[in-house]
Amino acid sequence: MITPNSYFRLMEFDPAARTADMKTYMPYLNKYVNAKNQFKLTNVAFLPTRG
Repeated sequence: MITPNSYFRLMEFDPAARTADMKTYMPYLNKYVNAKNQFKLTNVAFLPTRG
């Protein structure tokens, strides 16, 4: 159930660029929340995949 207080944290990972982008979305209002809740992590050390 989606309520007015529901939020989704969307995370997009780019191992080649070593970044992780974070955004917060409110489905009730069908919009992303303010810039304070959107940020990018840089120089992320992703673990190698197996097999």
